[in-house]
Amino acid sequence: MNVFFETLENLRNNPFKSLITFLSLGIGVGILIFALSISTLFTQLLDTKVNAEGVVYTVSNTELQADGTYERVRPAQLDMQASNLVTAGVSGATEAAVLMPTPFNQVTTHGQKYQLRTVVGTSEAYLDVMDLDLLSGLSMSESDVDNGSKKMWLSESTAILLFGSADSAIDQQVQTPARTFGPRNNNATQAPTLYTIAGVYEDADELKRTAYGIADIIVPYTAAFQGGDGNVSRMLEFIASTFVVKVADNDNADAQIRDVLTLEYGDDISLNIWEGTMQSPSTTLQDTRDSVQSFTLVINLLGFILLVSGAIGILSIMLVEILGKRRAISLERALGASIPAIVQKFFMQSLVLSGISAMIGIALAYFFAAPLTDMVAAVFNGLEASELGDSLIQPIAIGVGVCSALLFGGVFGVLPLISLAKRPIAEGLRDA
Repeated sequence: MNVFFETLENLRNNPFKSLITFLSLGIGVGILIFALSISTLFTQLLDTKVNAEGVVYTVSNTELQADGTYERVRPAQLDMQASNLVTAGVSGATEAAVLMPTPFNQVTTHGQKYQLRTVVGTSEAYLDVMDLDLLSGLSMSESDVDNGSKKMWLSESTAILLFGSADSAIDQQVQTPARTFGPRNNNATQAPTLYTIAGVYEDADELKRTAYGIADIIVPYTAAFQGGDGNVSRMLEFIASTFVVKVADNDNADAQIRDVLTLEYGDDISLNIWEGTMQSPSTTLQDTRDSVQSFTLVINLLGFILLVSGAIGILSIMLVEILGKRRAISLERALGASIPAIVQKFFMQSLVLSGISAMIGIALAYFFAAPLTDMVAAVFNGLEASELGDSLIQPIAIGVGVCSALLFGGVFGVLPLISLAKRPIAEGLRDA
């Protein structure tokens, strides 16, 4: 307690310099606390938005081309059991769904044509793989897939666009355009097809929708089987080429998926596994992750630099304090006081100064957290500050910030004693 009051008494001798030191170190502590908090929150938010229940991997029987695209292997080296083998043999794999592009990207309802972003033919597990909840109607069933039901499921935003609301969309019908199929010289034409809306599912978060290419409309992949046995065979071959699987808590999922499939289909199988859309890995997801990592590194480094710069002010104050007490320190040494005891005394004074600065830093971090978060959120595509919750400042960040301030402030505060401790006691006593 005496150290505390003695420190305050010394501060009154240099009030302006003390205030500048407190503010500079406090700003450094505040920025460090904010940097650690916001980088942690954005990393957690990214994981929650994209991989809350697990990572979605696209498994594709394709070959990587020189231009960076993936070309499907023909004939397919996988069969329709591949996805089941993965869910059974890979740790943490819970759901898998086959994927195929549909032959239409336009629908007509009530005489109005609508161009669609993403339509996918898939199986009944698709919504579970993508962590999407059904809002209205019935889920796709195994019998819908087995029977090739002409049913359609819409995202909520698509249902609102086409029919005004999710509930209004149920049991409505949409028409897909006519299409041709068959050998090039003997094309057959399929009349426009009517699909009945069976259900509406929630919209995916935009970042996740873009990263994984989540469909605005899904239909049973068998609904596109038309044109005789040859066409069905080609369809099955196409479907066997690509599926998505959700894997939780498994950092080696990629290798395990590859091991399971090569064990079943042979070492010469051509496999590509990625996080992304049906066609390719997601640059959106990787770019966002890279941005968060780069931001975390830069802003945390800036926080530590500012904190160290502020701690230099503690060194300046303690230098003045120690130089003013050279004779007193020498007398204490002459009367038997050890150097460690003297160092401890000034170290405690430095801790008091650093602690006061840390309290100021905590207050600044809380005060400026909200406006600074809004500014930082603009850097990231698909991440909103409002999604971080109310507790922006994290307790662990406060702990790291305070401990860093005490460490740097305490060490810098006793540095001036190094040269004084090396001087002979007699020389110190002669100083006026």
